[in-house]
Amino acid sequence: MYKIFATIAVATGVDPDHLDGGANNEGRYWCDQTTMTAPMMEPGTPGYENDHCD
Repeated sequence: MYKIFATIAVATGVDPDHLDGGANNEGRYWCDQTTMTAPMMEPGTPGYENDHCD
């Protein structure tokens, strides 16, 4: 018998308000991205602005 395990994918992105060379090096400006650009796809925003971090 085999068990199938599903893994939820997570994308990490830098807050678009902190893209400059200094701020984007700080971990507090990075967060999980939850926006999906297409139904049934993994989270992430390739080609679009990243999600804002809370």
